[in-house]
Order: sequence, then structure tokens, then C-alpha cells
Amino acid sequence: MKKHLFTIILSFSLLGCQTIRTSSTTNPEVNIPPIDSIVVFATNNSSLEHSVVTELNSQEVQAYSGKELSAFVNNWDEFKSLMLNKNITYLLLVSSQMNNQNSTMIGTTSHTNTIASITSPSNNSNPFFVSPNGTANQWNINSNSYTTTTPIYNSTNHASSEAMLINSGDVKVWFATINIEAQGTLYTGHNKMIKGLTEGIIDELKKNSLIKKH
Repeated sequence: MKKHLFTIILSFSLLGCQTIRTSSTTNPEVNIPPIDSIVVFATNNSSLEHSVVTELNSQEVQAYSGKELSAFVNNWDEFKSLMLNKNITYLLLVSSQMNNQNSTMIGTTSHTNTIASITSPSNNSNPFFVSPNGTANQWNINSNSYTTTTPIYNSTNHASSEAMLINSGDVKVWFATINIEAQGTLYTGHNKMIKGLTEGIIDELKKNSLIKKH
């Protein structure tokens, strides 16, 4: 029973899950063609920017990193001209907040080791030795046990993001929010949280038919 319980606790702490809650809305007063080309700015998270750009490109959308595209641009007008020259029709602005992975102890596992030793009370080590008075050699078996206890930790994390889509006419045409609650070592690390935010943004773009579903 204890072994079964330990397996459940360990699986819970390692595997866990990631819950993604998303919502989005489009501007009802603007015609919004599907995205062919876009530049992505994740203002405070370069990892998220790279992840969204990579995923959009895999969805047959020509996506550019805003940080890379604006590296040698001096002002907004120059950036707009650069977008025009590259036929980029949309700008995606993404802000995000991510907590640090938080680990708490949820249990312990114990393992007992036993060390046994055999000693002879006489100076003769022959186990079959019989003394002159007819007494057989008596050996003593001694054992010592010690227990080691190892803590089991569970990890939790939370992340949120807001994404805003602006067309070439500087009009906001789409807005989305993404919230992630994660639990378990395999789901709460930085890369997994970035992946979750990216999936949330892409899914909401697909729901609104802004990129094709594959």
C-alpha cells in the first residue's frame, strides 16, 4: 500500500498538467483578412517573441521578429516604411507575465537498509570447532538498521499574456488574453510555460480565422 501511494505521489509531482484559459475578440467595425505576413513584438520576453514567430512560420504565415526587424530603425515612421517595403500587413504586440517555478514539499519516501554481521565469541574462527568440554562454537548474528528519508517536491507556476493585433492602418483589430496554471515538474519550467502561452495565442488566432487551421 505504501509503495502504491508513493508511486501516486511521485507521478503527481512529476507529471502534473497545464491548464490554459484563453479568450479573444475582434473589432466588428473592421474587415480583417487572414494574416499573410506579420511582425511580432513581445515587449518584455524575447523567448516568447521567438516562439510565436517560429510557430507562425510553421503555420505558413510570414512572421518576423520585431526586435530583429527594428534593430536599425530610429523611429516609428521608419519602422512603418520598413513594414510597407516588406509587405507586412499586421503588427502583433504581446505582453506577458510569468512567475518563477515554485516548489513545495508534498511528502517523503523512506528506505531502510539493514547491515548484518556474524561474529564468533571464541578466538577460533572454525564454525565446526568443538571445545574439549564438548561445547560447540556459537556464532552471533548482529544487525543494524538505518533509514534514509528523501523529500518529494511538487512544482507550480502561473503565466499570463495579452496579445493585440494592429493592421497596416494602425487600427486595433483583435485582442486576446491567455492565462496558464501549471503543476508538476514537467509542465512548470520556463520553456513549457513559453510553449503554453504560444499555443494560446495561436489557438485564438485560429478561432477567429486570422490564420489557417492545419
